Amino acid sequence: MKRNDTRIVLVAVALVALLFQSCVSSKRISYFNYVNDSASFKLPDSYTYANFEDPKITYNDILQVSVQTIDPAGMRGNTMIGTQESNNYAVQSGNAASVTTPGYMVNSDGEIELPLVGKVKVVGMTTKEAKNLISKKAEVYYKNPVVNVRFANFVITMLGDVGSPGQYNVSNERITILEAISLAGDIPATGNKENIIVGRDENGQKKFVRVNLNAPDFYNSPYYFLRQKDIIYVPPTTDKAISSDARTTRAFTNISFATTLITLSLTLYNLLSK
Repeated sequence: MKRNDTRIVLVAVALVALLFQSCVSSKRISYFNYVNDSASFKLPDSYTYANFEDPKITYNDILQVSVQTIDPAGMRGNTMIGTQESNNYAVQSGNAASVTTPGYMVNSDGEIELPLVGKVKVVGMTTKEAKNLISKKAEVYYKNPVVNVRFANFVITMLGDVGSPGQYNVSNERITILEAISLAGDIPATGNKENIIVGRDENGQKKFVRVNLNAPDFYNSPYYFLRQKDIIYVPPTTDKAISSDARTTRAFTNISFATTLITLSLTLYNLLSK
């Protein structure tokens, strides 16, 4: 083989190696790497979602509780607290727990205290179970009461390399880790999607686990669905650029790639020219 041909082969090998390295890096910063390049891709039968479990009420949770009746004289007996012009009687949750989060706080005894109904122990229950219990107690005072119970402080905390770190108040009790990441402005290219840490209160203790968003069995994880007070931390990749801005990162990567390629090509050329 001629010297010129040898140079071409070596430069081509170097170029392929660098391109391969670039492909590997792009896989580390992307989602859903396990999905085939086909519009007809289908998960296997064994690939199922984790079972969603209704969150349990814990100490210091804040609950929004409403008790309503369509009967304007719906109070048992001859005493009425109030009526509305629509002839709908309602007792709504007030500022009983917090100035910033209206609702009823679960105290150290696991109870909330409601007007007329009194103290109700709800710790360890789901909101549906608490609703049924409060309904039974409210029937003593209200005629055909309609009770609703929901979390007022279903909060998750997003930390680390995400678009907008902070606490997020979820409007419902069912949110996935992917939806939480979306709320926080997604994970930039510099964030490590394969080593996310989730902190969770379990049985009075804080438990931390690592979650790989690109693992094929990710949807089976018990941490796919989040619970109130979960903490999600996205660590940076080991080769995180100085700037967290995605455009700056891409530009820096392209410049580094081009510089490395030119340097390697010149070095090989000089060696083979001797």
